[in-house]
Amino acid sequence: MEPQTKYAGLNVVGGVNGTGKSTFINNLIEADPRPNAIVYMEDIDTYGKPFSAYPMLTDFYKYNGGRVRLNANDIPYPVLCDQCAKYFRNGILVIDEAGFYEKLTISDHLTKILKPMRKYNIEIYLMYHGVSEMPIGSFKNVSNVILFHMTEEFESKNRVPRIKELIAMQQRIRKQYFSGNRYYGERLKLK
Repeated sequence: MEPQTKYAGLNVVGGVNGTGKSTFINNLIEADPRPNAIVYMEDIDTYGKPFSAYPMLTDFYKYNGGRVRLNANDIPYPVLCDQCAKYFRNGILVIDEAGFYEKLTISDHLTKILKPMRKYNIEIYLMYHGVSEMPIGSFKNVSNVILFHMTEEFESKNRVPRIKELIAMQQRIRKQYFSGNRYYGERLKLK
């Protein structure tokens, strides 16, 4: 799935490992004319992976713009959210493995960034491996859902906006995945 446009607002990206989530986000960052991007992720071996081109910082206070990875082992999530709300402008914020930090709801920490998000031209991407990690209860705040193949399914009883469309989208993605198109993804605009 190639990024064709900016996806303003809060975006949820879902898919199991190896389906194209990170590549999609990296391509989106690279295509964005704004120079700023922060990818918040665990300090793992990222050799050869899309985000490895961005330097890893271990201290938010050393960030002075540009495209970087922030080490989740060195910078607690509440500190990241607080500092981004105060100082991050005109860029993309990616929370990799967001299920570790956002337990089925948009936390008070992330809400600090959501309030000034449009004023400061910030796009947020929360990356998840499965439906059970996603902030289902907070989809009213989500602008776009970008899905790749997932082993879990949305249930029709979920109180998610446009759940029937999400279920149909997930079925199309699964069909593409099992027919050999492992990196197929789709977007549903909620707002």
